Amino acid sequence: MQRGLNALQGIVTDVYLLSLCDFVACTGSSNICRLVYELLTFNHHDASTRWQSVDDMYYFHGAVFPYVAISDHTARKETREIGVREGEILKVAKTGGWATDGFINCENTNNQEKGKVPLYKMRSKPSVDSFPILH
Repeated sequence: MQRGLNALQGIVTDVYLLSLCDFVACTGSSNICRLVYELLTFNHHDASTRWQSVDDMYYFHGAVFPYVAISDHTARKETREIGVREGEILKVAKTGGWATDGFINCENTNNQEKGKVPLYKMRSKPSVDSFPILH
């Protein structure tokens, strides 16, 4: 681990340059990666399609997130996996430890089946909310 002014300048430079990229793939469990995501959002107004975590998603503890399957998945026998079809909506709850095997626990909203699905076969489903007070 580096310490001192050179280390600080190095990390600040790295974060700044990453925030200028069109797309960033990094470890979402890292505070540095999460800072880059926040700066991407500042620079591009919506960084949800400009960032992909390789291990964890951006979350608030206990929140439930809608995801959409972007590819079919057939569950393997003797696993906790569930099968999904492209376009199905999945609910993902971030409540604690995160699996590091590339799968996330979710619930298929079509049939209420719960289990694991590969993270690369789903994308977050943005929601648009109305804020009448702002109109």
